[in-house]
Parts: sequence; structure tokens; C-alpha cells
Amino acid sequence: MSDFPTENPRIQNRTIFIRDRRQYLLIMLLNKFTEAELRNSSRETLETLEYWLRHIIDKILTDSYGSNYLSTLDEKGNRIINKKIADNIENRFFLEQGRYTRKIDASLLDSLVNIICNPLLYKKHFYKVFKFAFPEGNSEARTFFTRLTIPRNHLSHANPISIHQVEQILCYSHDIIDSIKQYYLENKMQMNFNVPRFIKFKDSFGNEKFFDQNSTGHPSFSCLNKEMFYLRPGDDLTLEVEIDESFNSSEYKLQWRSTKRIPDFGNTKKISIKIETHHVAETFNFQCVLVSNKSWHRMHEGYDDLLIVYYRILPPLV
Repeated sequence: MSDFPTENPRIQNRTIFIRDRRQYLLIMLLNKFTEAELRNSSRETLETLEYWLRHIIDKILTDSYGSNYLSTLDEKGNRIINKKIADNIENRFFLEQGRYTRKIDASLLDSLVNIICNPLLYKKHFYKVFKFAFPEGNSEARTFFTRLTIPRNHLSHANPISIHQVEQILCYSHDIIDSIKQYYLENKMQMNFNVPRFIKFKDSFGNEKFFDQNSTGHPSFSCLNKEMFYLRPGDDLTLEVEIDESFNSSEYKLQWRSTKRIPDFGNTKKISIKIETHHVAETFNFQCVLVSNKSWHRMHEGYDDLLIVYYRILPPLV
């Protein structure tokens, strides 16, 4: 028998009861996972949320104010985005050249929330995007976003998060992403956003690269002209990709391949390989192919996204 009652006379609104039951079942399910699994899932979900928020901010503000919207002034001579927020984003962008595709990619969740929940910007631009998640407007949006920024900061600083915070991350993040997708659907823009894409790459050197889901073609990352990342036989290398987490992993498959022989790693987001002599090359690449379960695919080659990463593999020292 379930610990949760099938009927509760104290709850008159059936919708509230169903929501509470689902919440209870979700919490029971989350308790079965390790802390490391919960933290990893929460981190991936929040990074996907940031990915979608960056895209919608960049799309809407670029269309309205041009590509330099971070420094744009309104008709009264005031910046549309707080100078401190804009300066922090631009400083991160220039300090970590090559990591970010656009300036907005250097923003953290706190900055994204402050941009979206700016009362003037929310009323003029963002209410239409988030009305499905926050029909009561800006104050409701800020309340729920704040419930995400606190555990996001805890995750960033290796502080513990509770099961309830994990539940909030999973539920609120997907509600917000679904609202953005509904906005695209209503504006007949959904065809650009209904297949999974790579959102980030990282390797064991500490390299990270963020990708724009609205770009054409496929993403890539190169270490060819960076001596500190040159490899030799015997070295170990780990590569990892992140996929738009709003798509379930059962909706696509990944395949790792190369122009030279590498092991069959199977359908996995993370691989580790020991460099061998037959990998030696001025230009060596790893390819990660993403193929959805749909009957059609974004790229004419028959896949939906392709990441190519380039390394230089030097000969053995002896």
C-alpha cells in the first residue's frame, strides 16, 4: 500500500491534490539516487535552463536593439541593462576568449534573471515568452527564478543542496523551458528548436566551449595552435559533451568516431582514451555525432548535430 493516500478530504481542489501527489512521488524517486547523481542532474538541468535563457535574451534584445544591446540606451538616455551586470558579462567574455560564442554566453543565472526580470524589459519583451510559466507577471517570475539561483550558487561552490531544492530545479526549470518552447510554437518558430543539440564541450585539460543552438552548421573546438594542449602517445584524454537536457536521453543516440582508429565507446556523453602511436598527426580530430529518433534530421548527412574537436598529437619522445 502506498504511503500517500489515494483520497484526501482536506484537499478540495483535485488539481492541487494531483500536483501534490506527483510532487510526493518525485521526491520518493529522488531519494533513490546518490548525492553525486542528484548534483550532476541538477547541474545539467540548470545549464540547459541557462542555455535557453541566453538564447531567448539574445534573440529578443538583438531583434529590438541590435547586437550591442548590452550597452544600448533607451529614449531617456538610460541603459536598458544595468551597467554593472553588462560590465560583468563583458569582462568574463574578454577574459576567457574562445570559451564563449556570444557575449551573453558569459552570463550566469543571476545576471540572466536580473535582465529578464527588469520591470521595463519584462513588460515590453519577456512577458510574452514566460506568460505560460508565470501568468501573474514579473513578480511571480522573479520569485520562482530566485528559488533556482540559490541552489545554483550552492552547486557552484560545492555546498550541499536539499532534495526539495533538487525537485525545484527539475520542475521549475522544465516549466520555464516549456514556456519558451510554447512561445516559439505560437510564433511558428518551433522548427529551429525541436531537435537536440550540443550545448557545451569540455575536456580533461579544463577547456570548455559553449555553443549557440540557433547557429547553422555544426560546432567545433580546436587546440591545434596551443602548445599547452599538445598530446603524445601515453597521455590520457577525457572528452565530455552536454546535450540540451530538455530532450530526454532516450530521444537520441551519440557515436564517437575519428579519422584514425579509436575504441567503440558506445552511446555515451563522456569518453576517456589513452593516446597511442597510431594517433600521431598534425591534425587529429574526435567527432561526436548526435542522431535523434525522428524520421528526419537537421543536417543533410542524416544527423542532427556534429561536434568536431581538434588536437595535435606529437610523436613519442623516444
